[in-house]
Amino acid sequence: MRETILSNMSQALTLAELKEKRKRVEKELQELESKMKEIMERYNEIMQEEKRLYDELRKCQMKGDYYAYSRIEMRLNVVSRNRREIENLKSETERRIKGYREDLERIDKRIEFLKPREVKFIVEKPPS
Repeated sequence: MRETILSNMSQALTLAELKEKRKRVEKELQELESKMKEIMERYNEIMQEEKRLYDELRKCQMKGDYYAYSRIEMRLNVVSRNRREIENLKSETERRIKGYREDLERIDKRIEFLKPREVKFIVEKPPS
């Protein structure tokens, strides 16, 4: 295993391989961003539900309806647990997106370095 790691590290990727790798990373980044959008929608729904439950909890407390208060409190605990799970998933996805973006930047720099440069030759004519 160690030998393969060293041999892979020592091999320089060609320009075509780098472009292929860039396409794969870009595709995975787009998938992660769409997943992040879904996570954010779910997170916002949970936050609205949690806010609504807090409002109901305050109303029950003012009325003195302790049976409804305990029911709502149990639902609120479930919603809060779901929110924490979604927050963990959100932060993990954000970290992965950040990593993929950094990979793309590194690949772009490497591609730019490997691209052949356009060279202009200036030929001076001897004075006649």
